[in-house]
Amino acid sequence: MRRHTPEQIRSKLQEAETLVLGGENIDKVCRHIAVSKTTYYNWRREYDGLDNEQLKNCRELKRENIRLKRMMANLRLEKAVLERVAQGRFFTQ
Repeated sequence: MRRHTPEQIRSKLQEAETLVLGGENIDKVCRHIAVSKTTYYNWRREYDGLDNEQLKNCRELKRENIRLKRMMANLRLEKAVLERVAQGRFFTQ
């Protein structure tokens, strides 16, 4: 699976918008920018209308969210281990 940067996505969306305004249908536009219709609509929902600063903030927020989810998973694991220790069950049963 190929990943696109937010800047590449924004560029492809601008290109697609130009083609759509020129009268092309969505199927041809998606083939031209080499993405599926589903990807195109997901990108439009997420990235359309964002400027470079907003894209940068979005990328930073996504990274922070991933970091926080990992922290949460680690804390849950630690809690489970501590609960087992508190119950006197040191080995798996």
